[in-house]
Amino acid sequence: MLLDIEIVKQSKGNIFKIIDKKKNNLKSFNEIYVTSINSNIIKAWKKHSKTNLYLTVISGSVLFVTIKNKVFNSFLLNSKLKSVLKIEKNVIFGFKGISKTNSKILVISEIVHNSSESTNYDLSKFHFKW
Repeated sequence: MLLDIEIVKQSKGNIFKIIDKKKNNLKSFNEIYVTSINSNIIKAWKKHSKTNLYLTVISGSVLFVTIKNKVFNSFLLNSKLKSVLKIEKNVIFGFKGISKTNSKILVISEIVHNSSESTNYDLSKFHFKW
């Protein structure tokens, strides 16, 4: 699900509200980090069972793919789009760096990373034409 980033225009520089707890129904968050992806590299597939993730691209361009009820959905995000992708818990997802250079993704998680609550799948497990 794509969420809009609210832009508050200021004469000295704009404010970009990535998450508004009241508008986005975010109960809490416990971890914020940046992950990077190199050009033409795919990081897939992963599923979190206990947390929703909120992803926004802060540099470069990234193709995100989700699998829910055996249906693929793709989302192209880049640093010029003002959107946040919400990955709901139990949704399988992956992503590919499509910039010529490294891309960076800001990740907001409702829980601190815990490898026991996530499942990794081999890239070949799901057939998507990247």
